[in-house]
Amino acid sequence: MKHYRQLSLMTAILLTLPLIACGETAVPADETATATASDTTTSPSSEYTDPGIDFGGETFTVAAHVWETPWQLANYNEVFIDEENGDFLNDAIVKRTQLIEEQFNLNLDIYPIAERNKPTELVTAALAGDDVYKFGLVMSASLPTMLGTEGMLVDLNSVPTLDFTHSWWDQNAIDELNLFGVQYAALGDVNLYAKGGPVVNFFNKVMIESNGLENPYELVRSGKWTLDKMIEMATAVSRDLNSNGVPDIDDCFGFMGETDSMFYLLTGCDVRFSEHDDEKIEITIMSERSVDAIAKIADLLNDKHVTLFDGDCPAGYSNVYFEIMIPTLGNNRALFFSNNLLASLNMRDMEVDFGILPLPKYNEEQENYVSFSNTWFNDYVIIPSTNTDLERTGEVIEAMCYYSQQYVVPAFIDNAVMNKTIRDDDSGEMIELVFDTMEYDIALIFNWGGIQGTVTGMKSKSGQSYASVYEASKAAILAAVDETTEELKNR
Repeated sequence: MKHYRQLSLMTAILLTLPLIACGETAVPADETATATASDTTTSPSSEYTDPGIDFGGETFTVAAHVWETPWQLANYNEVFIDEENGDFLNDAIVKRTQLIEEQFNLNLDIYPIAERNKPTELVTAALAGDDVYKFGLVMSASLPTMLGTEGMLVDLNSVPTLDFTHSWWDQNAIDELNLFGVQYAALGDVNLYAKGGPVVNFFNKVMIESNGLENPYELVRSGKWTLDKMIEMATAVSRDLNSNGVPDIDDCFGFMGETDSMFYLLTGCDVRFSEHDDEKIEITIMSERSVDAIAKIADLLNDKHVTLFDGDCPAGYSNVYFEIMIPTLGNNRALFFSNNLLASLNMRDMEVDFGILPLPKYNEEQENYVSFSNTWFNDYVIIPSTNTDLERTGEVIEAMCYYSQQYVVPAFIDNAVMNKTIRDDDSGEMIELVFDTMEYDIALIFNWGGIQGTVTGMKSKSGQSYASVYEASKAAILAAVDETTEELKNR
């Protein structure tokens, strides 16, 4: 089962790229502060029509995540911001806030969610029958809990004012969250955090040149950016810089990753954990391809001379990504850094030139690149069953998606990411490719029977075949799938 998304985000990106692609210099970070949010808008869309609804000054509350994190994207409020500060993305959200509040004569407010995988506040409100928020922007990591609470979520297909054929909706994500004919959640351009969730490979351009390596952009374009090629390049640059014979954080590494890099890279190899239709959910992780790819990825992560792995970093650091990995990339001691696209906002001050690549393919015969989004930063639109104003809510959601497409998404991609962090036109092309090849997998959301762990755990099972590891967990995985299937189909 393959999905091909409507290019909602790509529409915005393609409209904002021409100035850069035609050879004009990207706006320096210190100059972007003088621009206004209106500068980031795309051309007016004929898809959207003002429904002419007046809320009479009511407060319209949206549930969204508010949490403490050093990742800069999370500092932007997804629901509303009411004061400009010269930052492109901030001011684009202000622009959207003003348009929504003026058009509908309402006041936006936020119902905060504290934890990304524990929507306790939302479940409590639903069980109590409290109509405290109209819709939510919730991380996919919290969806199993919400779906497991019977009667909590509205079938979005039952909301007559939602039209998922519009370009601001991600059709691949919508298809994946349509379970047995019920649309429990949807992903649109209003989901700002989801724009930073895709996993990419940052690379150090200086090290490419100094080591005489192939141009990675050309490898992508020619279809030769594969798992084997990435491992070959990573191995070629790795060195014991301090000559102590022991891998440590002062050495030069080819790859930097984390536990979940196991299934990030596996997804890039076009290996799906599951497929589903209106009748059944099927686990599809076991294949000759997956066994081979997992073994290669595990060998890469286990090679301490080549890979700086988050779990192998010494104790005493509060955040190894900011304190060790990003500085290592910036100091020309790491070639590849696998992380979410949102990490680019935290790399603005790096002086070294870096670029962005999609996840590598399994081999050259693989037809397409496949991109994947971290479930901890990928958020979805949901509507609680306590909502008694579905038609007007649907209109507000559509408007927020539309104005996000026009202002917020271009501000994030073109200004917050491209102009301030990425130093070449080629990486803009790579970002287009990443968003054009996004796929989603409900097995990685539900994690039935610990299926994620069967893959990530392979790092500690050197020499073992994934086939035997999966076989040991197969019964628990399938039982969990059957339980979810039975529960959802019988509602």
